[in-house]
Amino acid sequence: MRLDLDPVAGRHGVVDGTWWPYSRDAATQLPGLIAAVDQRRGRTTLRVGVHPEAWEHIPRRVPARGRQVDVRLFHHAHADLVILCFAGGEHLALLAVPPAAAAAGSAARPAFRPTFRPTMSGG
Repeated sequence: MRLDLDPVAGRHGVVDGTWWPYSRDAATQLPGLIAAVDQRRGRTTLRVGVHPEAWEHIPRRVPARGRQVDVRLFHHAHADLVILCFAGGEHLALLAVPPAAAAAGSAARPAFRPTFRPTMSGG
């Protein structure tokens, strides 16, 4: 898995990093993402949000180092954003580069930089 995180954590209003998942299967891709972010940030992900039209096999919960992380759906944000939520209301917004785009050679950091934080609703 390739994950590029912004070294300045917590800047509101921008994407905090880019993730290149191998597939759009949320059940198989999210556990590795959560583990990598937890390790790199030294935080524990409490929940993760995805756009329902961008992912397949979206579970309600995914395993992560001895716990289950809630998966939420968000409908009012860019489909390629994945949001990880931590204690204290902190969020990490990642741009998930579609596997087809990465395979086509556009694996460099995308120019898309949204200036909002989506609100997640229950799945």
